[in-house]
Amino acid sequence: MLNYKKLAKLTLVMPSYERQPFVIRSMKYWSNKNVKLVVLDGSECSIKSSILKTLNLNKNIYYEHSKSSFVKRLKRAIILTKTKYVALIGDDEFYIPSTLLKCIDELDKNN
Repeated sequence: MLNYKKLAKLTLVMPSYERQPFVIRSMKYWSNKNVKLVVLDGSECSIKSSILKTLNLNKNIYYEHSKSSFVKRLKRAIILTKTKYVALIGDDEFYIPSTLLKCIDELDKNN
């Protein structure tokens, strides 16, 4: 079993637009890891709060709906990011946690 504690150093920023099934799948995937996931959804309608509640997501998942531009949502991500490291992730991409841990180790060794 991997120790995901080091993933607390990483925020993954996920901009999305009209791809909510992918967002939900990603939020479920990252919910049991220690990485902070910031989902910035620019869709016409947000994911219903009732759906978000049924997902039973951990506190490491942050979902925000805003119809603002892609650039404005990325600027918002800067404000929301408090971790040492940050990476952009697509709503249909999955990073392998063990590889992210290796990347964090490498970055910590070589500032």
